[in-house]
Amino acid sequence: MTDSERFVLLHGMKVSPGWPDQVKAAQEVASYDIGGATYPRIPFGEESIEWQAADLMPCHDCGAIKGQFHVPGCDVERCPKCGGQSIACDCSEEELSDDKFDFQKHREKAVTAYLLQRATFEEASLTAKKILQRAIEREGIKLSSIDARAKEPDSFGRKAAKPSDTNPDVPKYADPLTDITDLAGVRVITFFPDSIPKIDKIIQQEFNVLERSDKGEKLLDEGRFGYKSIHYLVNFSVSRSSLAEYEQYSGTVIEIQLRTILQHAWAEIEHDIQYKSTSVIPHEISRRFNALAGMLEVADREFQAVQDEDERLRLLARQMIKKGEIDEVEITPDALKSFLTRRMGADQRIRWSSYDYLARTLRKCGFRTLKQLRDCLSNYNDDELSRLVYGFRQGQIIRCELVLLASMGDVYLGRHPWAKEEWFRNGTDEVLRIFREGDVKIGAFDPLANL
Repeated sequence: MTDSERFVLLHGMKVSPGWPDQVKAAQEVASYDIGGATYPRIPFGEESIEWQAADLMPCHDCGAIKGQFHVPGCDVERCPKCGGQSIACDCSEEELSDDKFDFQKHREKAVTAYLLQRATFEEASLTAKKILQRAIEREGIKLSSIDARAKEPDSFGRKAAKPSDTNPDVPKYADPLTDITDLAGVRVITFFPDSIPKIDKIIQQEFNVLERSDKGEKLLDEGRFGYKSIHYLVNFSVSRSSLAEYEQYSGTVIEIQLRTILQHAWAEIEHDIQYKSTSVIPHEISRRFNALAGMLEVADREFQAVQDEDERLRLLARQMIKKGEIDEVEITPDALKSFLTRRMGADQRIRWSSYDYLARTLRKCGFRTLKQLRDCLSNYNDDELSRLVYGFRQGQIIRCELVLLASMGDVYLGRHPWAKEEWFRNGTDEVLRIFREGDVKIGAFDPLANL
């Protein structure tokens, strides 16, 4: 590992890659709750002792600059209650007079511990993402997105201080750093539902799955509204953890979320509106949420059906082209590629976008089926026209366009999407001049007249 991979610069200091985020997160903690009272934190340079260094350099321990809050746990930070060294004084250990649990102190301790390890969680999530992404690509599965993240410190703090569901006087998570399992996360968003079981299999193969839960089924069992999403708690397998590059993450739990793009839209909207329980949501809103969930599930199935039908028609068109039965085959980029490859020879240089462009141009010119295109191209030799105009054999798309121009003449020029562009007219006029000088007969084929 190079020095630039192990360290980054923060205010001129070499720090670990995740440390700048920890300094940033520390600025969100503006006060400490000590003994039931709230005390504003002391920024670097405003300590009760003389601290001339703040004007000259960042904090030697945490990297904060003058006016910033220290990262909790920094040995320079002063206690806002007694003025002593924050990590050494006993103020934070004082018990509340009424013996109530100090949720604020619990949160502060949890965030301090998390900040010291957040870089590891972030690196673990990125590593898991790379493993998963490579495996999915090998299977040829298309994704909408795949993202990795470590939980934001503020979000972690709020969750750490959440009261227990059964006893609101104590926290839900006694040991937040261990009990909260989504500190490192990967989110996989697919286009279609049929990708879900395929990726599920990949996750099972690539990771050690500690827990798998279908959130949609769980909500249904609880009588709550919601939408499908599969969550996994995983860690790296024993065989992978034994390798040097994964050893440091061997005990790290990573949450993987798997859902379709419509399921993701539902989850994001639900989270934004923040209705989490049917016991507190107004009946009318609950009814509409349930209706939307059903509609999205139907939409997911319909998108999948459209995808399946599109794939069926693609395969059918290819089979018909191979047999020469093209009378009823519609012009699409996929069908066009198969047709031109069979007629003019394969051309690996051509991008999919070029077939899409040509298919749209043909549609604009009045073509609907491959039979019409075959009839238009039948009286001309694409290779001869290419060598006449360019002196050598051009690619598939250019040769096809040359034949279209020769066969259709003014019909092609008048209907082409770029017909009004001066550069296009000038270019085609020059090609037509070369055709005429080469004794190429310019036709007037009209696909609309041959329906």
